[in-house]
Amino acid sequence: MKSEFLICLGTTGGHIFPGLAIANELQKKDRKILLVNAKVNNKNMPNINFDHQLELIDAKPFIGSSKSNKFKSIFYLIKSFFESLKMIKKYNPNVLIGSGGFVWVPISLAGWIMRKKVYTLEGNFIPGLANKIASKISTKIYTNFEGSKNYLPKNKCINYGYPVREKILKNLKRDIDILLVGGSQGAENLNLKFATQLENLIIKLKNNNVKIVHQTGINDYKKILSFYIKLKKKYNNFNFIVEPFINDLYEFLGRTKILISRGGASTIAESLLFNLNLILVPLKNSANNHQYLNCIEMRNTELAEVWLENEELYKLTDKIIFNLKNDSYDEIGIKKEKFFKRNSTKKIVNDILNNEEN
Repeated sequence: MKSEFLICLGTTGGHIFPGLAIANELQKKDRKILLVNAKVNNKNMPNINFDHQLELIDAKPFIGSSKSNKFKSIFYLIKSFFESLKMIKKYNPNVLIGSGGFVWVPISLAGWIMRKKVYTLEGNFIPGLANKIASKISTKIYTNFEGSKNYLPKNKCINYGYPVREKILKNLKRDIDILLVGGSQGAENLNLKFATQLENLIIKLKNNNVKIVHQTGINDYKKILSFYIKLKKKYNNFNFIVEPFINDLYEFLGRTKILISRGGASTIAESLLFNLNLILVPLKNSANNHQYLNCIEMRNTELAEVWLENEELYKLTDKIIFNLKNDSYDEIGIKKEKFFKRNSTKKIVNDILNNEEN
């Protein structure tokens, strides 16, 4: 069956959700869509209902610096490249769209070889290796940060913001004090450090009527849940929801006073739909230090505070207390208008369609 658009996903929410946002927008316009991902099943990423046809290729990330690992990486790159060629020939899409990640490299290269249009989504301030490679063969590159064009072919870049799942929730009460999202793969260090300072936070607030929603990732779920249960026995009015993964994050974002999150592009973009206080904790070892740079850009625009994991825990506690007392959500809304790009998904899809029609 022919598909007009091939959309490349990835093994993390930061690559999957933007792709799904684009797919859903194209579906509204009655376009035929094929989703592609890697066969490698990330055990930390629970199953998601994709609602579109999904094909898998045997792509794998770069797996180390030893000679044997380099050989394996090259082998899988070549293998996934030829699988991509075969798949593109079978479905014959006109357009390929991807947001980076190791699976985007063989697919974009195969599409370019077969003279298909390639469009790249870049959500981070500094592009990863996959998008740097794909940028050379892309028709256009849609960026989230204006400064990203300094690392990409400037003549191809358009700053429309990052695609998000646009679901409008109205008349929601801000009844969640803190929402902690460590990323779709969890964040062990962030989970533990937040939990360690939690009792001190309750004491400093001088009341235990606090509600927290905590996404832990699968690996830390039981350990963190046990911690919360023990704390609940000590502070009766303390309320919490602990989940390994939150699929419908929007249900919680609209009710949240403070979001504590890693510095991934997708979470940042989705959080900007809601006027909430944001504390970002960048992952230390992210590629090209991109999470740190994302966070600094957000801090520079006064849309987030940043806490680094090597800082003292009391500084995180103090930031949380300060933001809980700051309920000027209208002021946050005014500030974000200088940075936040509305209707990013629609603008990107319309631009691609217009480019294909002309």
